[in-house]
Amino acid sequence: MSVQPDIRVLLKPRHEKALRGAEAKAALPASASSIPLTSGDLILPMPVNAHDHGYGIRTLDFGSLDDALETWIPTMRLRPRTDAYLETLVAFGRLAQTGVGATIHCHNSLNAARLVEEALQVIRAAKDVGIRLGLSCPLLDHDPWAYDGGPERLKPFMSDADWQELSPLAPRYAPFPEQLAAVEAVAKANTNPLVDVQYGPVGPQWCSNGLLEAIAEASASNNRRIHMHLLESPRQRAWLDRRFPQGIVRYLDDIGFLSPRLAVAHGVQLRPDEYELLAERGVQLPISVWGTTLLTARQQSETSVKINTVRQKVDIATLPQSAIDQGLALCTKLFGDRFVARDGLLAIALSNLNPQNHLGIALLNLTRMEKGEAWGQGEHVTPAVGSVIESLDAERLAIAETFGLSVRTVFEHFSLSFHVPMGSVSEMNQQMHSEGRGGMGPSTIDSRYIFEDVPFGLVPTALLGRMTGKPAVLHEAGTTLLAAATGRDLSAENDLLSELALSDMTLDQLKRLCADGF
Repeated sequence: MSVQPDIRVLLKPRHEKALRGAEAKAALPASASSIPLTSGDLILPMPVNAHDHGYGIRTLDFGSLDDALETWIPTMRLRPRTDAYLETLVAFGRLAQTGVGATIHCHNSLNAARLVEEALQVIRAAKDVGIRLGLSCPLLDHDPWAYDGGPERLKPFMSDADWQELSPLAPRYAPFPEQLAAVEAVAKANTNPLVDVQYGPVGPQWCSNGLLEAIAEASASNNRRIHMHLLESPRQRAWLDRRFPQGIVRYLDDIGFLSPRLAVAHGVQLRPDEYELLAERGVQLPISVWGTTLLTARQQSETSVKINTVRQKVDIATLPQSAIDQGLALCTKLFGDRFVARDGLLAIALSNLNPQNHLGIALLNLTRMEKGEAWGQGEHVTPAVGSVIESLDAERLAIAETFGLSVRTVFEHFSLSFHVPMGSVSEMNQQMHSEGRGGMGPSTIDSRYIFEDVPFGLVPTALLGRMTGKPAVLHEAGTTLLAAATGRDLSAENDLLSELALSDMTLDQLKRLCADGF
């Protein structure tokens, strides 16, 4: 008599419990019958990468260094001319190696006149790798290189000789009816049922009003999805506010662009009222949030940064919570297998230990910061400073427990983040210092430890403490003391809480908001 392996099948991660025994076996698709399974195996749906550009050659490989978006984009002209099939084959292969089974591929055409040919090569690569694909075909016809005027905006700042050399390189776009017809040609030529061809307006700042309106009309007529970058940078926000006084999101709604067929990427400059409008129209905007930074580092000069450590584990959640597979897959692809999925946005908010830790460090070393001294941060987390940090941590853990959340303790944080044996907060910091990894403390009172961590870290935690009946007395006291020291109302400098109106919500309403968004 054969013994069936004790496997688990998780059909809806983070929404339903895993099935076991006979239920698990019955839930397996027929295609799984050929896969050898052993006790302890967990079978779950493959993650989805919700936004990718399919660069087989990474941007750093050809000298396109990370920078502000507007100065980074021109460096993409350095991108080598490669075979579209081979480049996306490499990119999709990387995704598949990490377990990703589907992706939205925002194609950046190497030759706009050959979009149909390139797109079919991309589709072939997806088929050969075996990945499901949303193929976002690029559409743009407005203001390349510079907002509000395109390349002509650069001419006054250049010599005649430089302009004569540069201007022939400026993009020349086909009329948008021809671009839309090319997308339809790709869709007609596609025979792969695992590929969904989509309109891909690169961003509203690079699309004329006529193109945006035509895309909205075509999407409604053809029931074709749209995938678009939206509000990626402060400069985009400022320019689009001038171009669309009513707001870019309101304009898109007015022309019928917003619908459940639309998914947008980035959106880091969206305002709360715009989030609400997008949600009301069924637009998808999955957001990944981390409990801390990937690195601990300090800028040494204009051109150098000292990296103290690369964290072993980083907590992650998504909004909405149902998008965790997409967020986890994307972050793992970008930064490696170091992310730990947590129970939603509240867990992340209460897993950010930097504000409480920086409070203890800054408050009890404030004169060193004010006098501009060079001082070792880990070295000066003495037993007294460590004790304050541990007491602050106890307040945070009590709030998390009220929500039924399991979050990392400050002891686990230091041990996992900085690769030191578990001990008291002071002992672990002294160990880091002895190994030369304790880092340097801030050399100015004008520090993020105060003007970022207090209003946007301590103040929200204190609010959650009041809402749960677990007052964070030390968090409140630290905020008050640093406000007195700096002469600024640090609580009032958080310009987000008033917009969210959390204090007017019940705990159930807050939980729903953090799970599903607006």
